[in-house]
Amino acid sequence: MRGPAHTEHTPDGRGPFDQGSCITSSRYDLIVIGSGTAANVTAFNCRKAGGSVAVSDGFACMGAIDTVQGDIRIDWTALQRHKRSFTDPVPDKREHAYASQGVDAYHGRARFSGRDTVMVGDRMLKARHIVIAAGAEPVRLPIEGAEPLALSEDFLNRESLP
Repeated sequence: MRGPAHTEHTPDGRGPFDQGSCITSSRYDLIVIGSGTAANVTAFNCRKAGGSVAVSDGFACMGAIDTVQGDIRIDWTALQRHKRSFTDPVPDKREHAYASQGVDAYHGRARFSGRDTVMVGDRMLKARHIVIAAGAEPVRLPIEGAEPLALSEDFLNRESLP
C-alpha cells in the first residue's frame, strides 16, 4: 500500500520543479477537486485501494430543538441554531476524516497548469488521474420575473423571517 505523496526535486537539487522559484510540488495517484459527497467517496475509495490522494476544497478552512411553537409559529432563531448545529461541524469533521485516512487536504482554488498538474496556491500537485467533483449549486430560473425569487440557500441563511 502506498503512503502519502512525496515531494519531487529537480535533478540539481534546487527544489521541486522550481528553477529557483518558491513553488513546491507533490505527486499523487489521484487529485480530487472538491470535498462534497462525490469527492469523499472517490478519495476514500482510491485511498483504500492503496493510491495516494490529494483533495483541494477551495475554502480557507473544511438532539431536537423546540423550533415550532403552536400550530404556525416558527422560532427562526432556534431553527437557525439547529441548522448550524449540524452544518458548522462539517468542515472540521471532513478535515479529520481526510487526515485519518491518509488523504492530503489543500485549501485554495485549484487550477490546471498542465494535463496532469493542478496548482493550489503555490503548491504544484501532479497526478496520474484528476477528478473534478466540485459539487452542484442551485440554478436561478431562466424566466422573466425570476430575479426576486430566493434560492433555498438564500432563504436558509436569513437571520430573520421576512
